[in-house]
Amino acid sequence: MQNQSQALLAPGLTISQWHPSQIQAGEEARTFCLSVIKDTYGYDYRPDWHADLDSLTKGEESRYNPANGGAFFIVRNHDGEIIGTGGVYGMVHKPNFIELFGTKRYGDVSKIACMGRTYLKPEYRGNALSRTLVPMLEMAAKTNGYSHMGLDCEASAERLRRHWESFGFTDFLIDGSTAFYDKRIQTSS
Repeated sequence: MQNQSQALLAPGLTISQWHPSQIQAGEEARTFCLSVIKDTYGYDYRPDWHADLDSLTKGEESRYNPANGGAFFIVRNHDGEIIGTGGVYGMVHKPNFIELFGTKRYGDVSKIACMGRTYLKPEYRGNALSRTLVPMLEMAAKTNGYSHMGLDCEASAERLRRHWESFGFTDFLIDGSTAFYDKRIQTSS
């Protein structure tokens, strides 16, 4: 999967899957994500909102650990600087999803993946990099046995919402300032 994806990247860019043994890379990715969140949305760190990012520094316990049904990808430029990220993990780790619509919408929430932390530095947005990253996340979710993948984003971010819709996600709930999306994961190639 990565070899095919690498061919689609601009020269000098690489995507690698984070491994629980890579604590330093997890710390770098956490710092990158928190920086993008602050710069883009103005939010400071909150343990209840960013526990998934904290888990990148916890090795085997991380919700992004493939052994725990997750995956996390890091995009770097030719200088080795992180310029993008994306992750997927089980909905069982996202209590607000379960509380809002989990069992009512899906029944078995253990079969639902949450996609998130799909961030790119502003200068790399709009260059189709997400056209490589998002399918990798979907494949990781499929490999981990999930039937659906959900995400949330700012309801007022029209461009971002159109972006997710271009990948086949459908919005099904606006709750305050948050739009919730999901899609069925294709089981056939």
